[in-house]
Amino acid sequence: MSNNTNDYKLWWKAPLAFIVFITVLIVSKNSGSNENQKFGKKSDVCGFLNDEGIQTHKSKNPDVSQTHCLSDYIDLYSPDNDKMQNNIAYYVEGTESKIQRLKVVANFYQYPAPYSESKTLKIFETLVYKSTGLKSFPQLKTAFEQRQSMNWTAKTAEGDKVADIKLVYDKWPSDGYEFKLVIE
Repeated sequence: MSNNTNDYKLWWKAPLAFIVFITVLIVSKNSGSNENQKFGKKSDVCGFLNDEGIQTHKSKNPDVSQTHCLSDYIDLYSPDNDKMQNNIAYYVEGTESKIQRLKVVANFYQYPAPYSESKTLKIFETLVYKSTGLKSFPQLKTAFEQRQSMNWTAKTAEGDKVADIKLVYDKWPSDGYEFKLVIE
């Protein structure tokens, strides 16, 4: 009689163990994929600026563990064609399974260059929107117009962290300057 009582007490443990196992498996799989794909699929991220005329290709980096894509430097309109042209490039850094950093670098050899600067700001805003989902980011425009380096943490309306955004302004001693937008 004691054997039947023990069987009765244990009958529910096998289905419960199965349910717990499946739940843990689903939760760990979902949390891992979100963590590894912060910005989305690599193929999508590499194309974030296609609509802005910036096409990327895979890096020829021999280090297979750190593959990434990048664009060629694209000329921005510059008033004097006899001088080095203002230009811009886009980089995606990370591995196939985890994008770590998005970066746009804009070099200004000739200025003032209102068209080059407004085009660059639009590209920066497009990258912030496509990588974070934030449609409005007025701090970026203000820092850009004031030629200031700034750091932000982009957050959702609920206060959840989306990404760290850094705008770096570098004035060159040789005349000219660079803006770098980095999203991690």
